[in-house]
Amino acid sequence: MQEWKEAPFYQAYEEYPDSVLDIVILKNDGMKPGDQAFRSAADDFFTIVQERCYDSGCYIDMVWDTAAMKGQLISPEQFFAKPEKGQFSYAYAFLDPPQGSSYTFSDFEKLNALLFSGNDLEIWQWDNDFSNYFDEGKEWWGTGFWTVYDKKQDCFIVIGASATD
Repeated sequence: MQEWKEAPFYQAYEEYPDSVLDIVILKNDGMKPGDQAFRSAADDFFTIVQERCYDSGCYIDMVWDTAAMKGQLISPEQFFAKPEKGQFSYAYAFLDPPQGSSYTFSDFEKLNALLFSGNDLEIWQWDNDFSNYFDEGKEWWGTGFWTVYDKKQDCFIVIGASATD
């Protein structure tokens, strides 16, 4: 899969520069959505995030083993839900980063309108034991990793969250 550089993700970065989410959008190259496609998207995510890291001057060598990922299929309602106290979620990762944020749930909804074509999505939520990418988040704030297949756009949106103070 190739990074979809024309995707609205770049507009999202401009509108939400303080977000700690790492987002990669990949144009599907004909893979049938399924376990292997989601793992391939995760593998591409880490390669791209590593390159972005190097480009911005950080030199953390990320290690990952997508074959060791453990996950579960979740519904769009679970994925987009308002954050619940004490539970790490996609909304929590966007709205409550370690350094604080002025973003509102309305901003979260606008971000999702940029990233997703609707609710015709297949979403996997993954564990955090297969990569050192998650080490900082394990210290305090938390971690999250989701691979989303958007059926209408025929693309994978991969979102990672791991940060510390």
